[in-house]
Amino acid sequence: RFLQEIVEEMSRLSRISPHVNQASGVSVRMSIANYENLISNAERRAVLLGESHAVARVSDLTALIASSRGKLELSLTEETGQEDKLISRLIGEAVKNVFDATPNIKPNQFRNVVEHFESGQSLESGDRIAAPEFLRRIGTISGFARQVEQLAKQLDPHLAAGPTASDFLVSVAEFLLDGLHCHNRLNKSQKSGDVSYGR
Repeated sequence: RFLQEIVEEMSRLSRISPHVNQASGVSVRMSIANYENLISNAERRAVLLGESHAVARVSDLTALIASSRGKLELSLTEETGQEDKLISRLIGEAVKNVFDATPNIKPNQFRNVVEHFESGQSLESGDRIAAPEFLRRIGTISGFARQVEQLAKQLDPHLAAGPTASDFLVSVAEFLLDGLHCHNRLNKSQKSGDVSYGR
């Protein structure tokens, strides 16, 4: 649900952005196209990694850049070729807004995570990392796995149990890490589907 909210929030932000030509508006199909692309990217990743379940992650949101092109028009004051950068910024703002609106989570709750990265550690995420390996990686961050499990149960008890559990935990962990990045608690670098969090 939180990823669906991010997709919807991105469309809302586009409709009030001063960088978007509001006379042309934002296509009513943008949310639908983005939601479909989010799901198809999750399915593609599951096939490539041999996973039995496709659960969307925050790292799948990069696919929205392609499906948003042509669904909004930049204002005349914007430079040519800035569309992808604007869409990336809108995705980041949408993640931050949904993170801030999620009950019972605040950036200062995750001091343990920030301290882990402040000690010089980094964490790789993205399309090429299967759920078990990602969960092993977050297990090295003191207390983080427990925080992820608690939030997962709060967000969707159904997905947090049964065969989708490990995939959903990865999705929630990425949501938390990206939320901390949006609050300038973590650095994030991204290239060709690979994401690295650090400090």
